[in-house]
Amino acid sequence: MIMTTESLQGFLTALNEMAEFFCDVLTEQRQRSYWQIMRDRATLPEWQYACTQAMARETFHRVPLPAQLMEYVREYRQGTRELRHRA
Repeated sequence: MIMTTESLQGFLTALNEMAEFFCDVLTEQRQRSYWQIMRDRATLPEWQYACTQAMARETFHRVPLPAQLMEYVREYRQGTRELRHRA
């Protein structure tokens, strides 16, 4: 349920795509902070979903804080639970 160092490149790709979309430059330190906070809380697919949803749904022109991104991670988990339940 966690991201490993093998996930880092995919994590950063999604993070920087989101930063570019929001025109919000992320310093190296901010990127490290997002990684440190999120790596033990989400899988790479959950993280990628959260980033995509933030770009589609957020109205504030900045990269959302980790707490907001975790809401999208929880949404992803709920959706996958429902799919498993139906199967």
